[in-house]
Amino acid sequence: MNNLIRRYSFDQACFENLLKLKKTISISLKGKYLPLVIDRTLSSFGMKDLPNVLFLTNEKFNKNILDVVKKNACFLKKSDLELFEEEVQQVEKSVSIEEQVFILQSVLKVQAIQRLDLSCQRIIKCLENKSKEYPNVSVPLRKNLKDYGVMSWNKAIGCYASSFYEATQLRSASCLCATFNSPSLLEANAYCMEELKGSLRETFNVSFRNSDNPLASIGLRNDLLAAYNFAEMVAVALRKLAKDFRLLCSGPRAGINQVSLPALAPGSSIMPGKVNPVILEMAMSGADQINSGHLGLVMSISAGWLELDSQPVTAVRSLFLGCELLASTIDNLIEKCLSGMTPNQDQCEELCQRIRSK
Repeated sequence: MNNLIRRYSFDQACFENLLKLKKTISISLKGKYLPLVIDRTLSSFGMKDLPNVLFLTNEKFNKNILDVVKKNACFLKKSDLELFEEEVQQVEKSVSIEEQVFILQSVLKVQAIQRLDLSCQRIIKCLENKSKEYPNVSVPLRKNLKDYGVMSWNKAIGCYASSFYEATQLRSASCLCATFNSPSLLEANAYCMEELKGSLRETFNVSFRNSDNPLASIGLRNDLLAAYNFAEMVAVALRKLAKDFRLLCSGPRAGINQVSLPALAPGSSIMPGKVNPVILEMAMSGADQINSGHLGLVMSISAGWLELDSQPVTAVRSLFLGCELLASTIDNLIEKCLSGMTPNQDQCEELCQRIRSK
């Protein structure tokens, strides 16, 4: 089962290739990973992007992978290839088509969540470090966009870090411990499902629980909805941060001018010296994409009739691509904006003095 999990999962190098829009998969051969670029090979089978692998059946999927291995295995020993073929045949005998599809869905869901969680941890660390860089800086505290008081830079930035931290707690409580039942697995081998849970727990360091009523997961995939709720909460925190800092960096004369951003995308010749907050606007666009994708996910989950789960692939695809988009957006925001953000100390001091003098 662990070999099956590894075959359907990516290592860190594959994630980097995925970020570069290269469709890559890793296959376990006696403990070694063989990266296989599958752009041309699997595109002929209708696989325009990775989540569409769910459309393939067990036999066809394994046959295609074997063909790819044979074409790229010129440097492998014959014994390695024979062992891999035997392993595939054993898997086909012991694990049904429904079970393999469900395994792949589960792996994609967990990887999407963990990919986004990793970016959340990065932005939390970035904001915490940024809050500690200027311990003696004070900034205005506003209520209903009016002067209300003064607070430290540490507390002001810490509020945004806390919002992402709260989102990660939702991930721990709801997403990775979500329902672990498949609409097509009521008659599945119970031992296989328990072994799958153990393998996922060992591979990804996550835990699962069974649904109190397995029939509930036939027509309603609450596990996917709970996972997407985690992405939505991250998107809300991201949009709030981007919107606020876009306002705080406005100026220097007609705006607040409380923070300075890295000089990216400067203005035209008629606006020398201006810095356009394009990265913050990009972050807001990415967050809006996640929030708008919620409707598509809900409609795909609720599209079934009675016990029929008619659009599981659409739901898994929405979750996978949504988490990847949001994680990439956060990574770009950290690298090209937040890491170089600084407070305008003179302006902050002047604003705080005006508030104290009232």
